[in-house]
Amino acid sequence: MIRSIFLLITFIVFFSVLSFCQNAIETLKSINKLNDSVIVINNKITINSNSRTIIIPAVFHKTNDIIEVVLCTSKGKAYESLLTTEVTPVELQTALLLLGYKSLENRMSDIKENDVKKINQSDSVYLYLQWADSNKVHNNSIENFIWDMQTDSFLKPATWFFNGLLTDTNGSIIENEMVSMIATNYDYTSILSLNKNVILNNSISGVHNNVLGEDTYASKADRKLSEMKVNLIIKPTAKKQSN
Repeated sequence: MIRSIFLLITFIVFFSVLSFCQNAIETLKSINKLNDSVIVINNKITINSNSRTIIIPAVFHKTNDIIEVVLCTSKGKAYESLLTTEVTPVELQTALLLLGYKSLENRMSDIKENDVKKINQSDSVYLYLQWADSNKVHNNSIENFIWDMQTDSFLKPATWFFNGLLTDTNGSIIENEMVSMIATNYDYTSILSLNKNVILNNSISGVHNNVLGEDTYASKADRKLSEMKVNLIIKPTAKKQSN
């Protein structure tokens, strides 16, 4: 117990999780240290401080259907989500903050001001899907499972910006397990939302055009993946965005 508390305090201080310290303390009920850089939170979500990656256990929920969500809990919009998970929104938010990702600091009072210029102040990530069959372990970009119905093709490689859970005027998280944790269109209540028209290269521009309109997407994958246990892996972009 003492070792776990010491590790928690070390992570919070080292990564400067200021506004959400209290939420982090309440969320990290169980911490298992696998090595000097990897810990497992609540026996569910794994974070690596060296690679700044997060591994989320999930279930491939929709293989051929309209979707508006990449990830949510079973209490959320599971009927239109590519994946479902037992990881809670607060656990995902805490993991991102512990690894130093900068959110939009999404406050209820600022919703109308969350324009493109302000959104560019947050960090973005890549999303990958990992699963295993009898032959090998597969890794693929999440976009390769999302069909863009406007272009009649798979979603082009993209990044996902850290909007952050909605908070009150004091910066305290407004807890709601029904939120869409990762959304395919801009959703002010989601943690991560799709970046549109982002040029992917070694000097990512970080342009966010979500607020300019919504697109329609569908899940598209081999039906063998239906209800399969998978890992959603969050990775940093090639270059951390500057303010």
